[in-house]
Amino acid sequence: MADYTDNALLASIKALNEVVLPALDPSDPLATEQLRLVAGFLKFLGARLPYVHDRNRFDLEHYLALAGRLAADARLASA
Repeated sequence: MADYTDNALLASIKALNEVVLPALDPSDPLATEQLRLVAGFLKFLGARLPYVHDRNRFDLEHYLALAGRLAADARLASA
């Protein structure tokens, strides 16, 4: 199955910037600021998407090591 995550992020950013942003009330600067923050975060997320598997692998190794240490401690604490 194809992964359309990158295309979906780009389409979402484009929709926010080209459709939603112009429709916002110009007298509401907070709404404009929040929309730009969300669009910026989606762009940030898209830039890091290629590294998601490396990050998941790192997290898994960390939690496996932690589980091993906890299991060892548990054996010492209780028979």
